[in-house]
Amino acid sequence: MALRAGDAVRVVHLREPAVQHLAVPNAQRAPRLGDIGTIVEVQPSSPHYLVESDDGDGEIVWLASFDAEEIELEAEFEMGGA
Repeated sequence: MALRAGDAVRVVHLREPAVQHLAVPNAQRAPRLGDIGTIVEVQPSSPHYLVESDDGDGEIVWLASFDAEEIELEAEFEMGGA
């Protein structure tokens, strides 16, 4: 199953030093193995994902870029309906 924007994913592997994954320089910290985040963008030309992790209060901890093999699905995004 392909990952898509809105899916929750877990960081399972870091091919490079964690700080090199960061998409913004002012992150609270770099991603760690086991962290959970939400896919905010899928790169259509390659299996590459921009993932955001927050602290539970809505503050962004990190925004980072991952290859497909570095993350795994934690929960699929489901659109709510009325």
